[in-house]
Amino acid sequence: LTVRDGRLTRDGKPYRGVGVNYCDLFQTLIANGEERRTLDGLRHLGEKGIPFVRFWACGFWPSDWDLYFRDKEEWFRRLDRVVGTAEEARVGLIPSLFWRTATYPDLFDEFQDEWANPASKTRWFMAEYVKEVVTRYAGSPAIWGWEFANEMNLGCNLPNGMSFLGQQIPRLKVDLPKHQRNLMTFEIAGAAFKAFGEEVRKYDPYRFITTGNSEPRSCSWHNHAEKTWAADTPEQ
Repeated sequence: LTVRDGRLTRDGKPYRGVGVNYCDLFQTLIANGEERRTLDGLRHLGEKGIPFVRFWACGFWPSDWDLYFRDKEEWFRRLDRVVGTAEEARVGLIPSLFWRTATYPDLFDEFQDEWANPASKTRWFMAEYVKEVVTRYAGSPAIWGWEFANEMNLGCNLPNGMSFLGQQIPRLKVDLPKHQRNLMTFEIAGAAFKAFGEEVRKYDPYRFITTGNSEPRSCSWHNHAEKTWAADTPEQ
């Protein structure tokens, strides 16, 4: 699967496929490296002719990254199980490498606006993990494309954005304070998307790259321009 003239193609022909979100495919293995349930599920999808799955190839909460920082070899052994099973089952993979973008500023005691700062620890880690994952799996026929995050656009320029901040969950290591710099904006997200694409392209020249964005909210223009929930016109 690749991109030609802005279209997905497979075997040289324009391609469309319907797959599934398989959110806990790797998450389950982070918790238990010998778990088989989600891998059996991947085989089942292959038997049913489902062409691909989208999943987070990362930790969801900051605490989920403990294994990576403690034993990187084991982390990738578990991710290898996912990719190897997908190859056997002939199911394509779209790994989302930074599914919950608020996790990474939390990991490195930074603000969310550091996604737009090339010198930040958040961006350094993004580049490092992209290199590790893409170079490890770029040769796998199971990899269809690379995704940055999950629906980052839906958290941008929200009039009530501050209400989502300040939650503390010690066991998950969640602690993003109520601070203006933790409000996500389209400008910050755009900088992160660009940086992610540039990093992936260093190691994989042809697979598609996606932001992972949802369709825009029906009030996205007003969120950005006026900080209101007013409905956008088709032109806006």
